[in-house]
Amino acid sequence: MQVARTQRHRCAARATRCQCGKPPASVEAVQVSPAEYDALLTRAYKAANLAKPRSAVGVTKDLPPREMETLLLANTVVSEEDLRLLAERRAETVRTSLIDGEHIPQERCF
Repeated sequence: MQVARTQRHRCAARATRCQCGKPPASVEAVQVSPAEYDALLTRAYKAANLAKPRSAVGVTKDLPPREMETLLLANTVVSEEDLRLLAERRAETVRTSLIDGEHIPQERCF
């Protein structure tokens, strides 16, 4: 769950920086400062498709960061298919790295 949350924050930070015209090389290269964290958490929370607490008028309540994190984590679903796709992407990245880095010939990779 921690990995999913960290990835979500990195993706939000990367999207914000791309809009500013200075995209980083990869999601892993993004460093989220404590000053940015709350704003990115709020943005991820608002974009999430989950049941959010509402006021008596029906407007979505503003929540403290800890409660937003708790709701996001409780509503994050990682399926077997998600894990399979992640494993395939990682395997392909390793395969490409081995072949492009000329560590092993392509005919030895399957």
